[in-house]
Amino acid sequence: MLANRASFSHIVNRVHTELPKEESLDILRQMDVYLNGWVFQNFMEAFKMDFIRPNYRTVGDVRFDEGVESHAVETARKMLAENEPLKKIILYSGLTEDHVHEIQTEMQKS
Repeated sequence: MLANRASFSHIVNRVHTELPKEESLDILRQMDVYLNGWVFQNFMEAFKMDFIRPNYRTVGDVRFDEGVESHAVETARKMLAENEPLKKIILYSGLTEDHVHEIQTEMQKS
């Protein structure tokens, strides 16, 4: 990698010093556009490989789902405490009607 960087640096320096200013700037701009496209394309391919989803649920998936569920239940509890309509609670929390009724029953027992 270091040898490639040194070689590239040497080429850029030669272009910059040996060509007239306008020509060197034009070539350097073209190289920049080409390299940005090439690096981006190759980076995106490598990046996709890092994020291929496994065909099983990971611990992170379970923890995320638990966090979402916990937040939804907490939202429903707050809305029930404020006597919000059932349809609104279902819409805002994403919970089922049965689940909201279970939370409501649990809150009434407490």
